[in-house]
Amino acid sequence: GPASAPTLGSEGGRAPGRLALIRSIRSLQKLGKTKGRTPTAIIGTILRKWSQDSYPKLPAARLRWSKALSVDPAVITFESYLKRLPLQEAAYWLSTAYTALSPAEYRKHLAMYFTPPPIANRLLDDLADEGALFDRHSFLDPACGGAAFLALLADRMRSALLKRNETPAAILRHAETHLSGIDVDETLCALARHFLRMVFYAEICVAGRAPRFDVENADSLLKYRRLEHRYDVV
Repeated sequence: GPASAPTLGSEGGRAPGRLALIRSIRSLQKLGKTKGRTPTAIIGTILRKWSQDSYPKLPAARLRWSKALSVDPAVITFESYLKRLPLQEAAYWLSTAYTALSPAEYRKHLAMYFTPPPIANRLLDDLADEGALFDRHSFLDPACGGAAFLALLADRMRSALLKRNETPAAILRHAETHLSGIDVDETLCALARHFLRMVFYAEICVAGRAPRFDVENADSLLKYRRLEHRYDVV
């Protein structure tokens, strides 16, 4: 049958608690103290391992990675935790790890903070109550770092399109033209694109192609004129 995206429990083992995840991120921070082990390289290595293990038919994300880092115990542990979480939670924690690894001044300058999935889902519930249609409307997140909202939007969009009995190819075409994001951090843009592909993994496997999602590395405050009237929901 068609491939499907991994769900909670698909990798075996119990889902890690918040404390275990925080401790694991602290171990990653120690790795970052070694010269050359940048936040992007550490996160890129974790994403590559996770994707190869759980989403083997996806093309690799365009992020730096390190073969040496891929066998480090801290990386192996954190990646094993991600595989035991639902996708949206795993995406949140990998983005959070990137934030923790980034310099404090950089975090402060960009106000890097990612909305936890329960809060983001509640906001999307409110959005639906106001008439947003996940299988009809186009959506833009102008500060999409880590895909805190885009991944959840994508999941709801996919579910709504499946209820309409759309084909995998049609679902991918719709997602490509109805989901957009902008962020000033290039690494977070790469993460967001890959997380969206993870959401549509089953459709990618059947259709035989990976969609090109419109996630732009830019400052949305400086590009707002180009974005006027292009989206139903921002």
